[in-house]
Amino acid sequence: MPFFPAIAILTAVGLGQPASLSPVVGRLRRLWTGLAVLLWSVGALILTLGLPFLPIQFGDFQLWYLLPFIGGLLVLRGAWKLWHDLPPLSVLPMFLLGALLIFPPSFAAILPRLDIAWPSREVAGLLRQQPPGELVSVGFSEPSLAFLNGTRTKMVNVQGAVSALKESDFRYLLLEKRQKQQFMTLAPGQLDRLQLIKSFASYNYSKGKRLNFELYAKP
Repeated sequence: MPFFPAIAILTAVGLGQPASLSPVVGRLRRLWTGLAVLLWSVGALILTLGLPFLPIQFGDFQLWYLLPFIGGLLVLRGAWKLWHDLPPLSVLPMFLLGALLIFPPSFAAILPRLDIAWPSREVAGLLRQQPPGELVSVGFSEPSLAFLNGTRTKMVNVQGAVSALKESDFRYLLLEKRQKQQFMTLAPGQLDRLQLIKSFASYNYSKGKRLNFELYAKP
């Protein structure tokens, strides 16, 4: 890992140095630079337009959440200058300032407030309003679920959940809907005997999957 930043810096410095190139190599270099600028521009455009509106759609909004918008504009401005053959080092401050305006607010404030991205936190909030009891999870096995809901939380398959719910300590069932049919096949009628606390949608960003949950409790 420590070598990667050094390699990236040396590569950037090498590409930024003037050199006598053959026409073919020169065209390849311009193509590579163009693709890099395009990638930066598309990423900055998504962050510029998307990040300020995420809290409005999924959480709350504060005025300083517009900082990523300003940072994205700086990155786009730097990409435009780079595309018009300005020296890479002359636009580097724009990229650095843009990154400072985009990433710290995004990871420290905006993204943590998006409830849809944190199903474990949603479950923990619901269980705090319920009587004490342990949780069995089927179809969702992120470590944060145990961190927030107790180390006795079981993350198992359908068969393991059916067995665990026979124990008196395990009072709650978190069921991802794709596992529901199998659960109903292995334990006919058991879901009918449980109380549905809430159904909610979420997103597992680490695996890039949309998730739909049902949280049940024993009566």
